[in-house]
Amino acid sequence: MERLVERSNQPGVRIAALHALATIGAGCSRGTIETALDDPDEEVRQAAEEALDRLE
Repeated sequence: MERLVERSNQPGVRIAALHALATIGAGCSRGTIETALDDPDEEVRQAAEEALDRLE
């Protein structure tokens, strides 16, 4: 999942991967999720914020 967040050129795929990481509670993926906060796509950034909220 982390690879999809970091490398996919499709925002929808990055969003889905962020949701999956949050759902499984992958705290070890926090760094990847935080990196997505700087994504060029606003919806990906929002998904990253939501994922971090769910991990806390």
